[in-house]
Amino acid sequence: MKIIIVAGGDVDSDQLMTVAAKGDYIIGVDRGNAYLTSCNLVPDVAIGDFDSMPETELPDVPVIRLNPIKDETDTEYALLYALKKNPDEIIILGASGSRLDQTMASIEMLKTAFDAGVDAFIINRTNRIRILRGACTLLKEKAFGKYVSILPFSEPLTDLTMKGFKYEIENFRLEKGVSRCVSNEIEADCAYISCSGYYILMETCD
Repeated sequence: MKIIIVAGGDVDSDQLMTVAAKGDYIIGVDRGNAYLTSCNLVPDVAIGDFDSMPETELPDVPVIRLNPIKDETDTEYALLYALKKNPDEIIILGASGSRLDQTMASIEMLKTAFDAGVDAFIINRTNRIRILRGACTLLKEKAFGKYVSILPFSEPLTDLTMKGFKYEIENFRLEKGVSRCVSNEIEADCAYISCSGYYILMETCD
């Protein structure tokens, strides 16, 4: 099952329509429900404290009302809710925007999905973001965009090897705060990454 989460950050309407058409279950998160409504899409459930969208504007769907005074963001609550449904994949739209604190928190919570064994992505018009650990294979024909960047998640990456890229490295130690692995490009039909530890993988077409 593929679950689509639509949060209240920046959402491209055309992308939303395309992604939603391939989803099996849609979760609208607070203002994300307004984006869904504008595209004539109806979520399977609406979640949020609804501080950025009047609850009266929600469609006639099940609603999970969250207390504004809570430990999790609305988006994190929606992710945890989605994981309970044992999906194969989760795609999150509207998780990036002008609120960089919310954007960074949303990226970091992708680790929760990875640890649960679920493929999870944050996407917007120009980026696809996920958190991985260990080895990863990228097919050029399925790349989201031209550029691929790797950032250590919490600790330096050791034994980092990247093959099939424009800039290849082998058994490299990538420290946090170092931009060595930003804006690489896939050159072979199949590119390969391996290392110790968790890393943020960003694909971008901008």
